[in-house]
Amino acid sequence: MSDVAVERIGGFEVPFLVEALMSEEPRLVVSWLVADGGMPQSEAEVAVQDLLASIKAGLAEVAEERPDLADRATSLVESVRHKLLVKGEPANEVADWLVARHGADEGAATQLVVSVLDEAAKGDAGHTAEGGCADPDSDGKIFTESEGGQAPRPEAEEPEMTETTAPAAAPKNALRPCACGKFEVVTREFETDGQPDFDAYGTGCNRTTKNEFAPGHDAKLKGLLIRAGVAGYQVLIHDGGVQTWTDAQGAANRFAFAYMVAEGIAKGKEKAEARKAAADAKHAAKAEREAAKAAKKAKADEPAPRDLGRAKIGRWEYDGEFVDGGFRYTTKNDEVKFVTTGFTRI
Repeated sequence: MSDVAVERIGGFEVPFLVEALMSEEPRLVVSWLVADGGMPQSEAEVAVQDLLASIKAGLAEVAEERPDLADRATSLVESVRHKLLVKGEPANEVADWLVARHGADEGAATQLVVSVLDEAAKGDAGHTAEGGCADPDSDGKIFTESEGGQAPRPEAEEPEMTETTAPAAAPKNALRPCACGKFEVVTREFETDGQPDFDAYGTGCNRTTKNEFAPGHDAKLKGLLIRAGVAGYQVLIHDGGVQTWTDAQGAANRFAFAYMVAEGIAKGKEKAEARKAAADAKHAAKAEREAAKAAKKAKADEPAPRDLGRAKIGRWEYDGEFVDGGFRYTTKNDEVKFVTTGFTRI
């Protein structure tokens, strides 16, 4: 393949974009460059067309320099035709065989199977390897497409079902909503006018993609489910008009990254518990300091204990209070007196 002048376009690595163009519609790759790469629409379209031209040139070089590869591609297409049209194997199984046995990209495998079935429907037995790759005489687009999407194929009648034909499966790479948009985290349940209601949030995704997730949106869903699991929230799944309530791990178990969500929830809970323990210790220490301060203040505000007793003055004895080194007492005439000398404590 011809060398590409830059290593990245709109933040995406060029090999990734090239691989995407082998299985995705070019307009979808353009949308990635605009939405995620921040490129103007016109620049994104030019960049994709340049990549398509490079891919076409590369395919031509391979065909010229390595005819053995072209022969192998032709042989592979014939094997697909034999499996579909002679042995009658289901289209999805043939696509899976291409992926598992020959390492084909899932989208490219599906495209090749659909192309073979379309050619069979048209009665064209001369299908060659170009049916699944770029046409050297086309305008340079992979898996030929018209402006703004995939090129329309000639109308063909539905092939009659026989022992040697199989129904064409719906293309696996048809545009569909990104899976992350199906999930909502329910933070609060309540009633509105006597009817159940709830507050919830999701990823806010409304993207469409040929794959299960738009680029990077599997990570968005993982983060959403991990946070829900740590907080102990329920998850509501909207799928095909059916609503399913489950916990975060139950939602994650639908995907291969379920173990990553489980690990994330465990680590998140551990961190949350550590933060709670630290906060509780801080609050306890503060409460202890405030209690000690209050006790000290209360003690300072308490009146000093009175030293009450009996003393003899002259030949008389009186009940009174010993204070400041003296004795305060009340006479029989109800007169309060204070003496510092001439008294003896009894």
